[in-house]
Amino acid sequence: MINIEYIAGIDEVGEIANAMLKELSPYRIWLLRGEMGSGKTTLVRSIAGLLGEAKEASSPTYTLVNEYHFITNKHGIRKLYHLDLFRIRNVEEALEIGIEEILEDDSKCIIEWPEIILPLLQDESVINIFIENTKEGKRKYRLTNDNQ
Repeated sequence: MINIEYIAGIDEVGEIANAMLKELSPYRIWLLRGEMGSGKTTLVRSIAGLLGEAKEASSPTYTLVNEYHFITNKHGIRKLYHLDLFRIRNVEEALEIGIEEILEDDSKCIIEWPEIILPLLQDESVINIFIENTKEGKRKYRLTNDNQ
């Protein structure tokens, strides 16, 4: 059972992203959960930057899927999928955008708003990252392989 918690300021998201890349390396699929504006895309931008993405990663809210390729990095990640399923209404729509092929690929996959596709996921390769804003103006990141 994994249960890790970080609390950090917005200016520390790069450090959090680096720690997650180290701690969560065995997990291929990362599910980002949090309210609108909690920092899900900001975290992915930091992760993509650490992996070598030259241009700033953007939210795939309208494109649904962004795919990033890396030549080399210390984490051994060659490809990263970033999905934003906020606009997906059901599993059938997710299947239409090719979710099965993405999930079957061996690449790292980070999914915002993953609730609709939970039935398609196998538990052994999935980690949940819950993000919430604290009263102190920081962000709390809770990492767990438990769906609670």
